Amino acid sequence: MPEYYIEHENSSLSEYGIEFFIQIHSQKGYTARAHIHPAIEIIYINCGKYLISVDNEEMNASGGDLLFFRANTIHSIRLVGEESGSYYVLKINPSLLFHIFPGRGQMNMTSPFLLKRRDESAILRPHQISDGFKEIFGKMVESLEQDGDRFLITERALASLLLIEMLNNMLPEYDGGTEITEKNLSLIYECVDHINNNYASDISAEECANMLHISYSYFARLFRAVMGKTFKEYLVSIRLAKAKSILLSTNIPITDVALACGYTNLSYFIAEYKKAFGKTPKQVRKDISG
Repeated sequence: MPEYYIEHENSSLSEYGIEFFIQIHSQKGYTARAHIHPAIEIIYINCGKYLISVDNEEMNASGGDLLFFRANTIHSIRLVGEESGSYYVLKINPSLLFHIFPGRGQMNMTSPFLLKRRDESAILRPHQISDGFKEIFGKMVESLEQDGDRFLITERALASLLLIEMLNNMLPEYDGGTEITEKNLSLIYECVDHINNNYASDISAEECANMLHISYSYFARLFRAVMGKTFKEYLVSIRLAKAKSILLSTNIPITDVALACGYTNLSYFIAEYKKAFGKTPKQVRKDISG
């Protein structure tokens, strides 16, 4: 398995705020290798059995399940059943939320899509999916036969209705806290991009706060609200995801893997890796070699 990659917006996401398509798979294996992107992603599994990895946690999903990935989460999808599979993918630019939900209640309406909760699953099972969602999603699937701008305008309108339905009937209510605005969201995503590109360096929350020209205390509070984890927790998750990928795909010495992922202390790296994945890097390498 190669290292995770950063997926950037295409023209559809940039211009219309959405991207919608279907993927069909006939053989077992990765259908989406580990990656990260600033878009919100909703995946409806049509059929097949899949293994989902989200921020280094694995879970099973199958036909009828709905996957909901908030922005900047490392995730991968692998077909594991013997039968073929398929799923629909809807990507949404977070900035679109601020156009769909304007006004004084904007914070409460956008936050369920943006703020991560530690105990919240990335999978909604069939009984958690409302009939309204299924009806609107069915219309989106029907419109896939259209082409060009008309298709994207139709999909954007339907995606807006879909998000409203999710807000009203499928997602937990926002319980207050740090105010999330489009500007603040952009600031945190700028910092996340900095982490993703400089995780191997000795970067700190103080450095990011200074880069964004805001106080450290405000930055720390805002980062945790948006990302669902502290700056350090997010940095560690990125470093360990990189380390896992390198260990699985190369024969690079473990000491060099640690250094490549920002760890100068080998013992600390091994302890952090075992805490996250239940095995030491050496045990992982041993499992691969058989």
